[in-house]
Amino acid sequence: VPRDFPGTFDGGNHTIKGLDIETSTSAGFFTTLSGALKNVTFGTADNHGRICTTSTTAETSVGLVASLTGSAVIDNVTSYMDIEAKGSGCVYVGGIAPLCGNTGSISNCANYGKVSLTPSTVSAAYIGGIAGDSAGDINNNFNTKTCFYYF
Repeated sequence: VPRDFPGTFDGGNHTIKGLDIETSTSAGFFTTLSGALKNVTFGTADNHGRICTTSTTAETSVGLVASLTGSAVIDNVTSYMDIEAKGSGCVYVGGIAPLCGNTGSISNCANYGKVSLTPSTVSAAYIGGIAGDSAGDINNNFNTKTCFYYF
């Protein structure tokens, strides 16, 4: 799966299991999404999977999709993935997408995974079950886990 994705990824209501992504840069199934991600489940109740960043750059993000740009759309996506940020700088953490731009949208999504931030030195932190920071549309979503900020 490419890190930056401009197309449409329609999961056809299938489940993707066994993901364990750890990197020292922004992290996600897609690092940047400018297209669409829809109709897919990541992980299961018994096999969560994990996406983690250990970045020490000035700004980093981690989530199912690390960043939505342009008119990107995430619709009908369920995540059981555990999302972890361990690093420094300005950190964005979200169960679905930590950053959602002005014209992006996240709708009909559910997050059942743990969302956590364990910083070494943080200049700013944005953390949320669905999105850490958003100027776009976020509608009809739910999060069942507490977001943890360990400092």
